[in-house]
Amino acid sequence: MRKSVLGFGMAAVLLAAVAASADEAAEIRARTAQRRPVIAALVKQGAVAEGSGGYLEVKDAAAVGDKAAVVKAENADRKKAYGAIAKSLGVSEAEVGRRQAQRLRGK
Repeated sequence: MRKSVLGFGMAAVLLAAVAASADEAAEIRARTAQRRPVIAALVKQGAVAEGSGGYLEVKDAAAVGDKAAVVKAENADRKKAYGAIAKSLGVSEAEVGRRQAQRLRGK
């Protein structure tokens, strides 16, 4: 589980670094930082996990409970970042997510 929590911090850096604009990058960075403690706790309890596509996956909806909006918001920001990366690299958004998931697993 610790790997996923540490990897989450790397995902935040990646998201911020590749966002479409400096303002958007700052906003994503701030939102990610605010969500980090909640997501780390959910990962630690096994309620969510990093999926193979680079997004958080709910493993125990009951344990996630009222924090489902946090998971949804994190995945939405990741989607924005992956889209920007994909466009800049000329690859699919799915490929970017898959590569990010591999990076997170390797941490």
